Amino acid sequence: MKKIAILFVLAFALRIFFVWVWYQSGQAHRISSDSTDYVQMAKHVNRGEGFQIGDAPTTRRPPVYAVVIAPFLKYNLFPLGVQILQALLGALSCVLIYAISVQIFDPKTGLLAAALFSLDYMSVRQTVTLLPEVVFVFFILASFYGLFKGIKEKSLLWLFLSGIFAGLSVLTKDSLLFYFPIIIVWLWLWKREVKSGLLRGVIFALGFMSVITPWVARNCLLYQRPVLVTVSSGHSFYLGNNPSVTGRITGQDWALGEDTVLPEDPNLPPLFTVEADRYLMRRGLEFVREHPQRFIYLMWTKTLNMWRPYRVDSPWAAKILICLSYLPVLVFGLFGIGLTRSRWKELFPILALLLYLVTVHAVTIASVRYRYPAMPFLTMFASYAVVFMWEKNRRLIPQMMSV
Repeated sequence: MKKIAILFVLAFALRIFFVWVWYQSGQAHRISSDSTDYVQMAKHVNRGEGFQIGDAPTTRRPPVYAVVIAPFLKYNLFPLGVQILQALLGALSCVLIYAISVQIFDPKTGLLAAALFSLDYMSVRQTVTLLPEVVFVFFILASFYGLFKGIKEKSLLWLFLSGIFAGLSVLTKDSLLFYFPIIIVWLWLWKREVKSGLLRGVIFALGFMSVITPWVARNCLLYQRPVLVTVSSGHSFYLGNNPSVTGRITGQDWALGEDTVLPEDPNLPPLFTVEADRYLMRRGLEFVREHPQRFIYLMWTKTLNMWRPYRVDSPWAAKILICLSYLPVLVFGLFGIGLTRSRWKELFPILALLLYLVTVHAVTIASVRYRYPAMPFLTMFASYAVVFMWEKNRRLIPQMMSV
């Protein structure tokens, strides 16, 4: 515990140092267009007006990140207070990586995985970005810790807490909305213990639904029809699948006017409404049916876009740091997945998450930052591979010398 405590302090200090460097560079208050949406929502929350963008209630963004930044805006601690919080959550994520690795591998793997993630450039860089990724990953890791601990200790409480954190992750970014139901089925079927497996799945589902149900109910009342977490899935699907998509492999966020454009159709309803989402989903599906080969090609380019080392507009120093921290993890992570292939049923939640993230962004839109939730788990597999090779060679060398 002493080692992981020291690692936590160092990970937190490194992130705070990056925040300081960011301020020294004069970029402290740089806010992206996505960040602006969350800021608007948070301001409306502070005024007691609910979740709004502009003058109307919105389901364009999930609510949790707006709630997180709202108090910092209220007490004039924005953006520094948010960045300090994200530095703390980033360091705590390293602790959770250690704890999960201990559950499924061993302490050596856990310590190495936590150390590697604490130094990961993208992880450190996200600290200053006013977007929900750091909070999102923290909730995912908390959910996985509760999941594996609940199974190992046969604790329904931990499974319930795992479901709660899963729900919080979906209300931070909705990309995993259809992933966690897969985990519920896995809990039921994994060991073919029908009654106990069903109970595990039900308890996890109760925790999950207890978090997302109020937001879904609010959306259904708002639109007077069934709506889940956001009304943006059709938008994302169309933006990644239409005749104007360029297929550029830049690693950058998907940009209107550069990577794709919206349809010039007078019948297009106002954006980010239920009607627009359904309209764009329908148009995207029409494109896929009419151009299946182009769809497959775009899936390939978007996958490369997600997993290329860095954005093309990154500074050269950032490119070097990303390559040093990312490429070894990618290579050894794939090797670690191969080494653990016989344990695929046990490790199914992690393997399914990696495949799910790749698939979702291959069929919608992709950029380097969308792989961020996968990196803690790839780091675990990479660390397992390194420890495996180290232990194997350490036993082999004395045997060779004795010969």
